[in-house]
Amino acid sequence: MSMTIKPLPGTTVSPPASVRARLIVSEYEQVSGLSRYASMLYRELQRLPGVDATLVPARPPRLPDGLWGLGRRLGFDVARFLETYPVTWPDVGRAVVHLTQRSHATLLLRRTRRPVVVTVHDIIHYQYRHDPAMHIYLHPIQRWFDMAAIGALRRAAAILASSDYTRRALIEEVGVPADRVHTVHLGVDREQFRPCAVPQAFYGRYGLSAQVPYVLHISTDEPRKNLPALIQAFATVRVRHPETMLLKIGWPLYPRERERSLGQLGALGLRDAVIFIDDLPDGDLVYFYNVARLLALPSRAEGFGLPVLEAMACGLPVVCSSAASLPEVAGDAAWLVDPDDVPGLAAAIGSLLDDPSLAGRMVQAGLARAAVFSWARTARQTLEVYASVLEGSIA
Repeated sequence: MSMTIKPLPGTTVSPPASVRARLIVSEYEQVSGLSRYASMLYRELQRLPGVDATLVPARPPRLPDGLWGLGRRLGFDVARFLETYPVTWPDVGRAVVHLTQRSHATLLLRRTRRPVVVTVHDIIHYQYRHDPAMHIYLHPIQRWFDMAAIGALRRAAAILASSDYTRRALIEEVGVPADRVHTVHLGVDREQFRPCAVPQAFYGRYGLSAQVPYVLHISTDEPRKNLPALIQAFATVRVRHPETMLLKIGWPLYPRERERSLGQLGALGLRDAVIFIDDLPDGDLVYFYNVARLLALPSRAEGFGLPVLEAMACGLPVVCSSAASLPEVAGDAAWLVDPDDVPGLAAAIGSLLDDPSLAGRMVQAGLARAAVFSWARTARQTLEVYASVLEGSIA
């Protein structure tokens, strides 16, 4: 499936000579897609003439000391939660307010005259709220706040959807008016993500070998990432390629899913064939993309899929699912597989390991595909929406 990135439909308002924007952000313990989006958008907005952009951390309100202690005793980090789902406005002055993630829309539960733009990467929590197999809320309070944030999106002056898939979901499933939702794709930082030599110290730091073919998978163990299907497919791949290892990168935000994966690996006799790396410096991520033979991302749902672009920009072939936003992002440059087709996933991985010529063609296609997406373009299109909000005419 090929896809051409088009200008924002109907946004004909030219940016004014000066725009003040305040980007509300959460503070993250680990680098994530959300934090990368906020930091890269901020960087590129600063490079545009006439833009005064500032990052404003979402802060928890002042609450009685006993509430923080009670939360800790219950294993619930109240402060962290209220940074993710803020309820009090920070000091933003007179500016366009940009809530850089969907959960910040809890701020809109209080009506405001401020021009507010919200970025929505996905509404997957909401879409799968009735599916026990895909349930991802870690606490009932999280579910309530998340539902409230979804409903509050209708009060935003404009919404930036990271993909056409997410835009359609907002319109069809949440009921946001179509003329207020704009697709603004994410980018890839080709200064950071690029083909490069892997330092010997990197191999030693993680116990890796340049002689081992690695299959890379990046996720936080969420059920939607479909790791059990990948493990099952990997078991088939190992029959013909017993030297192959699976590299699973990403913090285990869902401990039960990690336990499930370890149990599955034990049952298949693959526990020693998979390396879990939970935490790593952001600067090392590019080396994982360069040390691997391919990226496998068989997700059932993605709002965008940044690892696909990052892998392609590093010259790494990609096998990903044909679900949700992934075909939109990957185009013709990835091997697309139905997320339920475990034999097909195994065949795709095996073919890329067997056929260097095929892998080489996919490398070139991926590099060309990644070049289409830039954070500079993301910032320019975001500025167009700011201008429309200021003019009071979202088209």
